[in-house]
Amino acid sequence: MIILIFEVMAFALLIVQDIRYAPFGYHLDIPVAVLLFAFISAALLYQLIRGASPNHLFFIALAGYIGTYLLSIDSFPLHAQRSDMLPLILSGCQSFLAGMTPYGYHDLLYHPPHQVFTYLPGMWMAYLPATAFGVDLRFMNLISVVLSALILAYSARRSSDHSILLVPVFLLTPYLQYRHEIYLGVLFLILSIVFFLDRNDRMWTSSIASGYALAVYQFVWVIFPFIVVSAFKRWGMKKAIANSLIAVVIALIIVLPFLLDSPEEFIAGVYGNWFYVDTPTVNLSYLISRVVPWDWMIVVQGMVISAIFVLAVQRMDPRDRWGWMAGALLLFIAMNRVINVYFYLIILLLLVMHGILAGAPSEKPDGEKEEALD
Repeated sequence: MIILIFEVMAFALLIVQDIRYAPFGYHLDIPVAVLLFAFISAALLYQLIRGASPNHLFFIALAGYIGTYLLSIDSFPLHAQRSDMLPLILSGCQSFLAGMTPYGYHDLLYHPPHQVFTYLPGMWMAYLPATAFGVDLRFMNLISVVLSALILAYSARRSSDHSILLVPVFLLTPYLQYRHEIYLGVLFLILSIVFFLDRNDRMWTSSIASGYALAVYQFVWVIFPFIVVSAFKRWGMKKAIANSLIAVVIALIIVLPFLLDSPEEFIAGVYGNWFYVDTPTVNLSYLISRVVPWDWMIVVQGMVISAIFVLAVQRMDPRDRWGWMAGALLLFIAMNRVINVYFYLIILLLLVMHGILAGAPSEKPDGEKEEALD
């Protein structure tokens, strides 16, 4: 029933943003929206009544997500005052295709007039094909999320019968459907690839994928140490070190050319931008700031994550690795000085991965895995 409730909430949110952002050109086709959500809800209700298989519910939810996202693309334009994420990535990609570095300041025709470029190369490079062909960048997001969902659903085949239901619950999360203009699809896809390869003990290819993930988004830097701990507990010290080195080298190959080309602009964007204070009062970081100065917040974050890391080395069961990552990242985001609600969608994805792995049969002892390692 929760996915039916989610669909009602998602429909309401589409109406809300249609009204709220009308000055930016938002115009929802209400009859089409009503028909779409009525069809999705009827299909879900029918399947629930007749006791449909989890696989059927997954594909209905996937179709519902695709339909809602396509409706958003058709109804809601990308507008920098609504959200500067994809417009900024588009501007950066255009600069790169014109032979210039994307790392600098971009004029998005709104206040402030010059916006620093904040994205790691692995993120914006994924949007280069869409930019080159003049395609709405949101189609890249849609493709990425769909592929991510398919990978997770496929991975759930080896878990408990109902593990796959975690994926449609994630897909139909109202806030995920509401935020049609965010960039997280690329991150979701690469993390799902890492999850799939890691789950199947493909150590070397998992290391390569992890390296690309490190070059996609800064929050991956927080969870990567827990991937290393998992590798150590499953494969031993030598393979864990090799796993880490491969990932770091891949990340550096992607990142270093841009860092060396324009170091000041690169650091100001991908690192310095996170030092601004932008947090709602309901956030944990706001409460901590009552006793700890903002300039020391990063120290508090480091101490907390380090403590969790030490605890993980001592007590983490490798089967729970994605849950540990979710917990660590949750605390890190909650204590961050820059807060956006969509950050927490990453936590939901990690929890889906944890649920899938937790419902799987016990992993084989290390000695039985040797042949599976790439």
